Amino acid sequence: MFQLNPLDSPNAWWQHLLLLLVSGIIGYIIGYRRGNDLNSQLELQLAGVENGLDECRKGLASLVAPVAGVAAIAFDDLKIIEGIGPQIEKLLHRADILTYAHLSETTPARIKMILDDAGRRFQVHDPETWPGQAALAAAGKWNELKEWQNTLDGGKA
Repeated sequence: MFQLNPLDSPNAWWQHLLLLLVSGIIGYIIGYRRGNDLNSQLELQLAGVENGLDECRKGLASLVAPVAGVAAIAFDDLKIIEGIGPQIEKLLHRADILTYAHLSETTPARIKMILDDAGRRFQVHDPETWPGQAALAAAGKWNELKEWQNTLDGGKA
């Protein structure tokens, strides 16, 4: 009867070596092809991300120009107004009141609401004279402003 036992043969070692070599080559080919497929997919994904990044950079460049124009607006020192200190100035800046002109156009009721929203320590301030003082400062009437401020007590008439 026919027996198939590779260990019985005197040259079985080269059969085993050949079997391992063929298996290794086949495994390498399969891995190489799958790696190429994955590499191609990742390259396509990278190209898409790079295109998106380029579009974002173009959009950013178009936004930088208008922002540069906004940066040209100089903030006025609102602390010159009697009754406004550094903390209140920060509150007004957060509310987009940046200049004397902005402050002069803002109603005392709105300023009071900004102060009330900021907490109890700001509720004691009375902004009734602030728009008037800001109007004088915006107009450059510094002497009149100084005279008026001499009659005020912490911004109160």
